[in-house]
Amino acid sequence: IKICGTPQEDCSEFATCADTGPSFHSCTCNDGYTGNGKTCEEIKVCGTSQDDCSEFATCADTGPGSHTCTCNEGYTGDGKQCSEIKICGTDEDDCHMYAVCANTGPGQYSCTCIQGYTGDGKNCVGPEIHGPILFDVTPENPSTISAAWRPPAEIIELDIIEYSVCYTDVSNGDKLCKTTTPTTPDGPVNIHLTDVIEDTTYEVVVTARNASGYGPPSNVMIVKTPVSPDSCDKKTDTIFVVDRSSKISKAGFNKIRSFIRSVGKRLRIGVKNEKKEIIGQGAIVTFSNEGEKIITLKDSRTPGRFVKAVRSMPGPLSNGTTKTHRGLEVAYRQVAVVGEGLRARDDSVHKVVVVIANGHQTRERNGYVYVGDAVKPFFKRGIDVIAIGVGLETEKAKEQLTDMVRIPENAFFVNHHSNLSSAMNKIVSRVCPKIKICGSPQDDCHRFATCFDTAPGKHKCICQDGYFGNGKECAEKRCKFDIGFLIDSSASMRDCNYEKEKNLVKHIAEQMQVTPGKSRASVLLFSNSAAMYKNFNRFEELMDFNMLVNELPMVGGATHLDKALEVAASEMFTTANGMRNSKVPKLLFLLTDGAQAAGSMSKPLQEVVSSLHKRNIRVVVIGAGEADEQQLSPLVQSSEDLLMVKRFEDATDQLTTFADQMCSVGRCSYMERTVPVRIEGCVSTQPVKMGACMGKCVTGPNFQQTNGVFKIDCQTCRPGGYAIKTVVLSCPGNKRRSFEIKAVTSCICAKCPWKKHL
Repeated sequence: IKICGTPQEDCSEFATCADTGPSFHSCTCNDGYTGNGKTCEEIKVCGTSQDDCSEFATCADTGPGSHTCTCNEGYTGDGKQCSEIKICGTDEDDCHMYAVCANTGPGQYSCTCIQGYTGDGKNCVGPEIHGPILFDVTPENPSTISAAWRPPAEIIELDIIEYSVCYTDVSNGDKLCKTTTPTTPDGPVNIHLTDVIEDTTYEVVVTARNASGYGPPSNVMIVKTPVSPDSCDKKTDTIFVVDRSSKISKAGFNKIRSFIRSVGKRLRIGVKNEKKEIIGQGAIVTFSNEGEKIITLKDSRTPGRFVKAVRSMPGPLSNGTTKTHRGLEVAYRQVAVVGEGLRARDDSVHKVVVVIANGHQTRERNGYVYVGDAVKPFFKRGIDVIAIGVGLETEKAKEQLTDMVRIPENAFFVNHHSNLSSAMNKIVSRVCPKIKICGSPQDDCHRFATCFDTAPGKHKCICQDGYFGNGKECAEKRCKFDIGFLIDSSASMRDCNYEKEKNLVKHIAEQMQVTPGKSRASVLLFSNSAAMYKNFNRFEELMDFNMLVNELPMVGGATHLDKALEVAASEMFTTANGMRNSKVPKLLFLLTDGAQAAGSMSKPLQEVVSSLHKRNIRVVVIGAGEADEQQLSPLVQSSEDLLMVKRFEDATDQLTTFADQMCSVGRCSYMERTVPVRIEGCVSTQPVKMGACMGKCVTGPNFQQTNGVFKIDCQTCRPGGYAIKTVVLSCPGNKRRSFEIKAVTSCICAKCPWKKHL
């Protein structure tokens, strides 16, 4: 019995019936339909997951399970892939040759006559252009202009080798040009001009060059760069100290001029605020063989004077050296003074010296002041220093640059003058921080510390000269020592080691306060022999001492530690050499990077140094590089007095800490106290001056590598010397008697009478 085709068949009209057995059948929806066979509906693709039309196409169901895709108006493609129709640059582009075509939407465009021409864009009226057609000049940001042009019609068939794009500051006529090569024979060309100045109007013109030379210029377009949102609204006094040595090319110096002008714009030099106060003041000093004042802070108050001074600033000298200290000296003596406009009494003014150097400092025989010393007078006047190194190739030059600043964030390094603009934002933010902590309620620096804004919302605290600590806590330094320096000048000190050794000596002298009324220093050079170069009372000013150290000669020869120590004992620490009395503690710093051959010693080093120890002269040894630790260890009385480092500069932080401990108010020191004296019932009629030892000594663990243990170096503050003093006392019966008493004359940190191992 078959069901299909009989009245009993109940399949949908859109289904196929199949007899499956006696009185059994099945119903299956036809292609393009869906359902259970008895009920079938047409399958629609559009709007479902099977719809594969482009988002820019229209889907149409054309029958059961079938559809078509048609790209929308303004798009082209097969419906499944549709792309926007762009008119500009195609055969449908009917804009005038002196107009700019802009695609405004799918299949839509507009025509606008270029600057200086009139019309509806499809017809433009203006002077005929025989050169490239400059159609767009746009300020991308305060320091960048983009320019675009089409090739000149007259030479379109010839090969264009390059284009020259010149842009001129209309306010002063300063002109810069850049070249670029075409990317396609007849297509438009684009360029970015990245060394323009904010808030400045420029004229831009393009010329093309082929094998015959340069052709006629393009049309001229005018563009103005916007004001930077980072422009300074705080008062600043900025002194630029600029290198003009022979290492700098004319093109490089032009980049420096452009950089200074840009910074001047950001700092708003010569501009007044709503209170009629000058916001920014700017001065310029150049240096090479000598320093030269170009413009003072006071003169920059006149609008336009600073920019004019930058433009007329003399360029590099053909035989010019890099005597940075000469420029800093002129800046300090002739510019950073109240009479020339420095707002010294206005604490709201951030005062900064910006040094731009192209190489390491040139030495000179007389009057040589190291740059690290030349900047220190500015710090005393509350003037910060920012140093910019351009193309510095040697470690020596980089070290000198960092020695000019008080915090690392103030040193900037760029590879080339063209990269100065890329560092501008960071440099301006150091001169004029947007979010200032210093001077605000969030300023947590100690009252004897200087606050530095290092980044928006960030700051550092540095204790002022004469104080030490972390900047948030500062304690007064009270250094008063006679300090001897034994400086290794043997052959091993060549290749910059000697300069680094001398830099460390100057650092120690500064930290130990070699200044009038405080510490004094004496210097001895040693190699094959030892020779005195400075007695204790020859120079008292730190700058004079540093100049002497700078000029110390390189002797060469072998390393004779024994002769250095012998001369230190016999000649250095003597009253004839300016040594003060026993109340002033004595320190001896020995610096070396070598070792002495045992066979060359007149006597063992330990025996030589013992005469110094017996006189309470504390010996501190800094051994660098190949220095022999085993040979140097017997020279010190405490392991903390031996510093073994790879390089002399690695000892800087340790010696700073050492000086802080030695010069702290609570350190072990000799003090005179006026007290009554009572002996055998007799008493002084007036208080007697007696010496006493007060304060603390450094105690701490030191790991002994040879024994593999920690040793506690305990030290106690105790008398280092005595003298017999006669006092006359009043006794019962109205009698007077003389007594001899043992009086303390000096104090030392001596080892505790016990040892402890962990």
